[in-house]
Amino acid sequence: MTGGGKVENLALSTSELPEGVTAAFDPPVIPSGTASTMTIITSARTPAGTYPITINAAGPTVTRTTGYTLNVGTVSGCQGFETTKTGSLTASQTQYQPDGRYFQTTVSGTHRACLDGPDSADFDLYLEKWNGSAWSAVAQSTASEADESLAYTGGAGYYRYRLHSYSGGGAYSLGYDAP
Repeated sequence: MTGGGKVENLALSTSELPEGVTAAFDPPVIPSGTASTMTIITSARTPAGTYPITINAAGPTVTRTTGYTLNVGTVSGCQGFETTKTGSLTASQTQYQPDGRYFQTTVSGTHRACLDGPDSADFDLYLEKWNGSAWSAVAQSTASEADESLAYTGGAGYYRYRLHSYSGGGAYSLGYDAP
């Protein structure tokens, strides 16, 4: 709420995004005092590094800002993750990991994942969360290559990774960390 108890609609935005990074809010406009989910997507063009990002909430009489730090690392073979899964995709095939199932987190925190596939393929990686009635993508990495990585900060719940071959096929390795 704003001063005097009046609820305002706040438009959410970001600034200072590095090359190849997009940010989206769901929903993009919220009544003051409510929440929105921010999804950040990096691409192969995003240079490795640490980037400060400003998140803005602007209404008719109030503007608020907060900071977020985006860490973009280099990915090589998906090493150093808590969990590693392997498999193989054929053209246009979709698989779910871990092992065709899902996993549960009981705390909020950051999910990190890396998909390493053959150079001749174009694989996509999605993190999905169970919303009580269906699976919904909360983060994705869909560059035009087989290697993908993503990071998502979310609450407790049930999650799974969806791997999709946009084109080509072959063996892959998926590494991921959960909160």
